[in-house]
Amino acid sequence: MQKLLKLNKIGLGRASSEEIQYYAQMPCDPEIAELDPPTSKCINPTTFLAYRLVDDEVIGATILYNYHASSRSIEYGARIWNRENWNKGYGVEMTLLTCDYAFNSLGMNTVNLKVIPANTRAIKCYETSGFRHMRYETINGYVFTRMVKRRQ
Repeated sequence: MQKLLKLNKIGLGRASSEEIQYYAQMPCDPEIAELDPPTSKCINPTTFLAYRLVDDEVIGATILYNYHASSRSIEYGARIWNRENWNKGYGVEMTLLTCDYAFNSLGMNTVNLKVIPANTRAIKCYETSGFRHMRYETINGYVFTRMVKRRQ
């Protein structure tokens, strides 16, 4: 992993294809399956591994995908695999770091995401990170809240 960005508790590193394959097999908390259903294909994804600065343990991942050239927008997703790492501010730092990369390294104007309304913990994380609610949409039978963060 090529370490790129860090805040107070979390760092992000660019994942190699081997690391992506390895961590894709990582067992997740069963609650994640309920709150993060599959939605669409990820076109041209950029995946980051999130690690704790205190011990370098990889705890999750973020992804930027589906770049839209005309609007300079990109989709965002995140996952923390183990509930022992939930509710510690890691998700906010992962989101802030990934958005910073999207705006300042990729030149994006907006970062979009979709989240199931029942995933209140994620919604709070995204709101704290500067995302705003835009609308509801249905994809593959699932209702999602569409959220957006604009470059400041």
